[in-house]
Amino acid sequence: MNVEPQLGLGAVEGTGLLGQAQDRWQGWERDFPVLQRVGGPQELRPWMRANPDQGPVALLALASLGAVDGWDDPVAAAVLVWMLLPGANALAYRLRDLGPDIATLVAGHLWIAARTFSWRTAK
Repeated sequence: MNVEPQLGLGAVEGTGLLGQAQDRWQGWERDFPVLQRVGGPQELRPWMRANPDQGPVALLALASLGAVDGWDDPVAAAVLVWMLLPGANALAYRLRDLGPDIATLVAGHLWIAARTFSWRTAK
């Protein structure tokens, strides 16, 4: 099961939501210094593997930026969702017997969760 096509995020190197992240990254770095250590959205996955202690801080920064009651930036939410896709794909696979639209349902829930994450109370 692949959730990614249901989200329409585009490629990190493209012009869709993920592609726009590179243009916004420097602005995000000003508000969230942890992102200065990453270098950009394309480097985020390898950086998180190399820095597991800082990964949650970077994800919280993206959640804060992407939440409707935060910075309300759907591009940041797209990056957060992109980072969470491996888990979403695994969940959709485990739930595949529930129906043919399970990838769409998981994608929708993931997007809603990213845009409504309670970033103020997260640690």
